[in-house]
Amino acid sequence: MSQSHRVRVLCEDRRTERFLRRLCERLNVRVEEILVAPSGAGDASRWVIAQYRDRVRQLRSKRFQSNLGLLAQVDGDKFGVVDRKRQLDKSLADASLQRRQNDEPIAIFVPTWCIETWILHLTGIAEPPESAQVKRDPTYQDALHELDADERGHLMKAVAGWPAAPGGAALLPSLQDACTEGRRVGIV
Repeated sequence: MSQSHRVRVLCEDRRTERFLRRLCERLNVRVEEILVAPSGAGDASRWVIAQYRDRVRQLRSKRFQSNLGLLAQVDGDKFGVVDRKRQLDKSLADASLQRRQNDEPIAIFVPTWCIETWILHLTGIAEPPESAQVKRDPTYQDALHELDADERGHLMKAVAGWPAAPGGAALLPSLQDACTEGRRVGIV
């Protein structure tokens, strides 16, 4: 595409918003709009899945804007990448919409369990496996406190290294998937 990429972002929480905003800025992808699940309004993933169908419908109505894409983020939680993508496909089917096509500029990021897993991994603060619920696992509490103490610095470090992990560590599977997904909207 000759024009720069533009995205509308749909995500679960403010930390994810800040991470995605910085990532897009670093990669020269213009953020048109960010919609964040309202805090305290229930299950954020359910909110994202419900909003997804409306945002896909809206994006499809603007097909003439070839450089406009949608970046949807939903935490993997206990479901993981494949099941979350199925849930998003089902939300489209339930609204009588066609599932996401390979050529559509719609990227889905599914950090598993949560965005903190990616940030800890990308910064090298800790190496949690995707099976670890880092927010509940006492093993990662010190790492989370370190992240909280300098979130801005750690987000910048995580984004600066995208998509490589420090020290040549293998990327988490959900992060590898996000790297592939990101190509759909210019996040490479």
